[in-house]
Amino acid sequence: MDRFEKVLEIEKKYRRNADRIFEKYRKEETEARKRLSPESFQSEFVLGRWVSYAGSFRSETDITVRRVNEIFQELRDELKAWMIKPVEPGVLEVLRCIREFGIRLSLQELKVIEPEINNSYLGKKVFLSIAKDNGFSTKCINIDELLSTLDTAQSIIESRIYSYAGKGGNEGFPGRDLIEHKIINGVDMGEYSLPELAMASVEPRSNDLDYVKKLFEKAKAPISYVLSEKEAEDIAKKLDPLIDRWGDINTKGADKVREEIPDIVSRLDSMPDDYEHKEAFKKYFLLNYAGAKSQPEINSAKESESIIEESSSLEQAKEYADRRGTVNMDILNQF
Repeated sequence: MDRFEKVLEIEKKYRRNADRIFEKYRKEETEARKRLSPESFQSEFVLGRWVSYAGSFRSETDITVRRVNEIFQELRDELKAWMIKPVEPGVLEVLRCIREFGIRLSLQELKVIEPEINNSYLGKKVFLSIAKDNGFSTKCINIDELLSTLDTAQSIIESRIYSYAGKGGNEGFPGRDLIEHKIINGVDMGEYSLPELAMASVEPRSNDLDYVKKLFEKAKAPISYVLSEKEAEDIAKKLDPLIDRWGDINTKGADKVREEIPDIVSRLDSMPDDYEHKEAFKKYFLLNYAGAKSQPEINSAKESESIIEESSSLEQAKEYADRRGTVNMDILNQF
């Protein structure tokens, strides 16, 4: 059970206890009205039993609110500690060098660094700035927004506990006589209105805290990398002239792009889904048709034989690459 679920469980338990108190109180009140005169009822029940019921019930209400507030304070303290936690000096120096020397990082390189900064809010903000410089649009939860959302959620639940007077309908909010007046900034605003009592009577749901819970989890979740609009446009401008309407790819031009952008495959993965040539270029670069011939001969004969034995399709691809012809989509789709 996480702390958000614990808050709701505390509230639900409080409501069950409150319902039992309300039922007992109403039963005793009804009996007292039957056997006592109006004057005796006022002096004996209202100034006696009502005071006892109201005092013990309001004490339980205050204890419940305090327990809920303690959990919210834990969450708030955790966020503040995360915010001011420093980045490891070595990692900070790496980030500084990357920024100072304008080093261009691939998606995989960014992902290698990411775990080292996730435990620091400020470190994460620095890292996201570097990711942006490398063409990736990423988002970081604003700590002010998260703290404000926590405050709002806490205020709503606190108010719901204070204004809970039981179910409405025929019962007519049985605990209405026992709950305190509405207090705002120390000012007594009188009794809660019927709409407020009705809203408080609705059973708490698990999704009542979903928004703040998702924000809280998202704050420390792995970063989602999406190419910035400018980066996507730049890549499209480089690739679009290299493919014709039949799907034939200019191999020399494509190889040149790969030399300029070594992580072109991962960047294609981050391109918008509506980019029409996304899959065609991914297949080309993954199979590395013409690029295979221009690579240094680092594989031994034994390794080459192993590759050929594994896939006759790759052998066909290599033979095609040796001819340095254009790559047709029909051929790409065979692999």
